[in-house]
Amino acid sequence: MLVAGNVAAPPSVIPTVTATLAGNVLTMNWQAPAFGPVTSYRVEAGSAPGLANLGVFDTGTAATRLVVPGVPPGTYYLRLRA
Repeated sequence: MLVAGNVAAPPSVIPTVTATLAGNVLTMNWQAPAFGPVTSYRVEAGSAPGLANLGVFDTGTAATRLVVPGVPPGTYYLRLRA
């Protein structure tokens, strides 16, 4: 596919992503990427790197923090997309 003309900037890495777990509450914080404006973020959770088989959550906002209560014990691989 080729798109010519006024197009959005290419994707870039979202800098400084942190995730902490306190009890069963996951808190993620990140900095907005250099390109923009970002209208929402998507968090993908998987059972292995690169997978999103455990869930996908669209934040619906440009806020750079997400709090998720009720996370069951386990190992999760998270990916954040703008």
